[in-house]
Amino acid sequence: MGVKTHCVFPSSVSIEEISLASAASANIMLTHDMGYTFAREMEEKHEVPTILSDQPLPIGLKNTSNWLRALGEYFDASAVAEQLIENGEALVTGTLRRRGLMIIPRYRNAKVAVSADASMTIGLVRMLFEELEMIPDLLLVRSNSKQAKAVLDAELSSLGISPCVAFGVDGYKVKQALASGDLDAVFGSAWEKYLAEEIGTKVAFDLMQPTNRTFYRDSAYFGYEGMINMLEIVANDWEAALRSKSIRWEQYQ
Repeated sequence: MGVKTHCVFPSSVSIEEISLASAASANIMLTHDMGYTFAREMEEKHEVPTILSDQPLPIGLKNTSNWLRALGEYFDASAVAEQLIENGEALVTGTLRRRGLMIIPRYRNAKVAVSADASMTIGLVRMLFEELEMIPDLLLVRSNSKQAKAVLDAELSSLGISPCVAFGVDGYKVKQALASGDLDAVFGSAWEKYLAEEIGTKVAFDLMQPTNRTFYRDSAYFGYEGMINMLEIVANDWEAALRSKSIRWEQYQ
């Protein structure tokens, strides 16, 4: 879009990078879990606006296209945004067809819970409901900010759904909520996968950090590539969960 990225604040940000922040023309927050106070002070002290903070993050097709269009409109680069959207959606649909992952009927009407931070929970809801045709029945959000609640409320109202929602949950509350729900699947971390197996939930997607996978998951979650990465895990975990866990050895005798 021709916009210079002035500075980025990862967890390992340096003092030198922080000193550049006040010279930026806009802030984009890539989380709904932290940073609101910092962003608000940037607006008040340095007149640097925070943009796109009222939108779900770019997770899934629709959220990514909405996010890119809003970004393109703000920076007067709508044509570039539309090209990015066209290329990205072609990448996703083409990849899913080749890998045989575009079998939406397998997920249709599955009642699911999401247990994650606000950033991932809010972003996943539309992808699960509109694109995978699942039913988000229970949303367990680890963080507890007023801003995240407002974004989630607007998203649920837009989708016309009303799942059970809890903010600021700990491990005990997650276990109690999952046990009390009539769920087909759970989206969460290795902890939620363990709990799901313990209480007898059929499928659990070990997707968020921390993960039990053979290597530490450090792949994209946002954007079109991120959607492909997540759906690959979903497809593999779905197949593994429905595969028989026992072998009838007597048939070989």
